[in-house]
Parts: sequence; structure tokens; C-alpha cells
Amino acid sequence: MPVDAHNKLVMEHYGKQFGENGQWDTRNENNVITQDRAVRFVSMSFDDVDVGQYLIRHWPFRTIDGQTIATDYFGFNGQCCIEFGTPVYDWIITDLVHDPTSCTVKAQDLIIETSHQDLFNYNQDLVTLREIELLLEQHAHLFNKSS
Repeated sequence: MPVDAHNKLVMEHYGKQFGENGQWDTRNENNVITQDRAVRFVSMSFDDVDVGQYLIRHWPFRTIDGQTIATDYFGFNGQCCIEFGTPVYDWIITDLVHDPTSCTVKAQDLIIETSHQDLFNYNQDLVTLREIELLLEQHAHLFNKSS
């Protein structure tokens, strides 16, 4: 589908009856729901990357009466709005996966200093590159590659 820099996908559950005109779309026995008309969110992928695990945290279900529910079970009338950006992989990494509050790396930590004494000595560079490689392998699932 065509996408813009900012997009919105809306999943809506509507038409469920809660006693209107004597019709109930939920049955319960002894306060335990035995039958229900609802939609369960199973999975969702963007460019073969499963983003379903982020549903509850990032896109709560909002009922028509304004209640916000962090759930994958749409048992009320309402909607779940998923706003996403492109390029999709950038959006997944920066908006879904990356938790800015957990980042402890500062820009100065990423600088590799050299001097004339260690010119052409790449040992520390190789160590740093191996650390980056291990991080990429650890997060290979984000790129639909096995580690």
C-alpha cells in the first residue's frame, strides 16, 4: 500500500450489543464470561518484522466511551490506532524497539582516539567492531535474519 512519512492504521470493533433492544452479545454464567463477541489481536508484521508484541505498550484500545485499555482483546466497541512512519525499519528501530530511557551511551563514548604512537594498530578498532557485530547478531530478529 502507498505510505507517507506519517501513516495511521485504524482497527475498529463495532456493532457489539450490550442489552440494546434486549440483545446481548456476551453471555456469562456465575459472573464468568462463557461467550463473547470480540476480536483478539493475533499478530501484525511490517516488512516481515512482527510488531504484535508492541501493541499493548504503544497502541492501547480506546472504547467509544473514552476508556483506554492496554489489551490485545477488543471486547468493547472502539478502536486501536497504529501510527507508523517510513522507512518502516527506521520506525521499528527508533520508535518501537529503542527505549531512550535505557540508553547509557554518550556520544563521547563512541569516539575512538588514536595517536601517532598507535598508527596502523587496529587492535582496539577490531575489539570495538566485534562488540558492534555481537550487538547486531543479538538483534538480528529485527532484521528478519537468524543470528
